[in-house]
Amino acid sequence: MDAEQGQKQDEIVAFLWRRTSFLPPVSPFPWANSFQDPARLPTVETQAKEWADDAEFRTLQLGSWLGTTDGEVITEAVGLVIPPIYQPEYNLAIESLKLAAKLQQRHGQRVAIVWALAGACVAGLMIWGSKAT
Repeated sequence: MDAEQGQKQDEIVAFLWRRTSFLPPVSPFPWANSFQDPARLPTVETQAKEWADDAEFRTLQLGSWLGTTDGEVITEAVGLVIPPIYQPEYNLAIESLKLAAKLQQRHGQRVAIVWALAGACVAGLMIWGSKAT
């Protein structure tokens, strides 16, 4: 993992600690840990939408109009916050982050298309205006 990926991983870890409501209760004594009822967890789509709408998530820039952050970076970051033994929470966080990054990417692509169309319209008007005079 290069330095940029390491920094991105640290940012994801910090985000998860602050913005994840379904973190499992972790005790230093493994037999004292209690598992959450998976039925009480949000769906991947619900959690991804919540995170995609979050201003702090948007600053992570996991999804830009060019692409999304490597899934390995996301998986390793989640593993630092939620131990893989908590499969429902662990998988939910990974899949939600990946989907939220895709949602962020789609939004960025739509914005880029709008700006490209606006630029083409302005250029067309300028050409049309220069021919009219």
